[in-house]
Amino acid sequence: MAAAVLPLDVAICRWWTTGPLPGGVVKVVALSEAFAHGYGVALLLAAVWVLDVNHRRYVLRLGCSAYVSGLVTNLVKISVGRTRPNVSNLNAAVDETFVGWLPCWTLGDWSRLFDRSIQSFPSGHTATAVGLAIGLICLYPQGRWLFIALAFLAALQRLQSGAHFPSDVLAAAGIACLVAATLWNTAEIKATSGDSAEPLKN
Repeated sequence: MAAAVLPLDVAICRWWTTGPLPGGVVKVVALSEAFAHGYGVALLLAAVWVLDVNHRRYVLRLGCSAYVSGLVTNLVKISVGRTRPNVSNLNAAVDETFVGWLPCWTLGDWSRLFDRSIQSFPSGHTATAVGLAIGLICLYPQGRWLFIALAFLAALQRLQSGAHFPSDVLAAAGIACLVAATLWNTAEIKATSGDSAEPLKN
């Protein structure tokens, strides 16, 4: 899907700068970044640990689902240089948003390794949110639509902020799905802890 959307990246971001969303929606989208942020993920992991005794054994795996997805995308980021929409010429062709492979090496400037302006592809926040959502869906399938909505809003926030192109977001979601597929086995979870959380008893 990321490849299919790639030719439309610049046009979509150019349209996005016109402010297509109402102010209230923009605020909700902005707040949803917490679901994709490292600290927000840590708080959710703590909540699962405290509130759900049956699923405590999966907290580490849930953390890996989110954080490893983000880590993998960050490795891709430093390998594929791409300018972010908020520093790109949105009247140029989409190929002009790409700096090239291993920009810190090809440009002979290792400071580029820490240059966030050319680390648009893919979206680390989106990968983290999708990885977290998949893990939560495996643990709490009854909340699947809530978790999907939170991940979607977190991805939308990356577009709204001008930090990423649509293909960056879709590629990140794909990476998160691959990472999560290696970590989760829903049959195992059902067999060991059931479908729902068991509340703490006094």
